[in-house]
Amino acid sequence: MVCLTRLTVEPARTVATKFIASSLERLTVTVVATEDGRKRRFYSNFDPMNRAILATFMGESCVSALGNEGETARERAAQRSGKS
Repeated sequence: MVCLTRLTVEPARTVATKFIASSLERLTVTVVATEDGRKRRFYSNFDPMNRAILATFMGESCVSALGNEGETARERAAQRSGKS
């Protein structure tokens, strides 16, 4: 997986495999089950490397879930519900 990452993720192309693996090991995922049975995943302990990897492998949904820098959780929730 790490070798594939080095080929597909631009910031990882010049980084040693050891450092890519170390970055991914620090990433934390918390899964919370909601009342309606759905599971929500919360990612934490980001650094620029694992953020780029997640954005590449998870696509647009990951980037939009992470939100823009400086944007509040309330603003992101309003955008998802269609309100401004």
